[in-house]
Amino acid sequence: ALKALDETLPNLHRDHANAKLLAEGLHQIPGVILDLQQVQTNIVHFSLGPDAAISEDFLITKLREYGIAIDYTYSGSFGDMRAVVHKDVTQSDIEETVDRVAQVMGHPSHIRQVQGTD
Repeated sequence: ALKALDETLPNLHRDHANAKLLAEGLHQIPGVILDLQQVQTNIVHFSLGPDAAISEDFLITKLREYGIAIDYTYSGSFGDMRAVVHKDVTQSDIEETVDRVAQVMGHPSHIRQVQGTD
């Protein structure tokens, strides 16, 4: 446990920064509902609005095909889905996730490069 704390805590700020990058990228995709002010840790809660052409089930299933793990929150307080950023998630992974969400939702023209530190 101490080893995990020694290795995780010094890099936790990077996970939080990557979560904010993910949130900013998702927020720009039409049909994604996300409160950027709620992103304070490495967890991003979001949902799909009524104008989304797909369901949460479809999005989660398609993203899993790309190796992207987004799941339901089961809490109902922040949004219907959540993504968790951890030490093995890079800025490149964040960019791919935003790209894939936009693609699955039918908005490939909305794909953009998020910028941050990796």
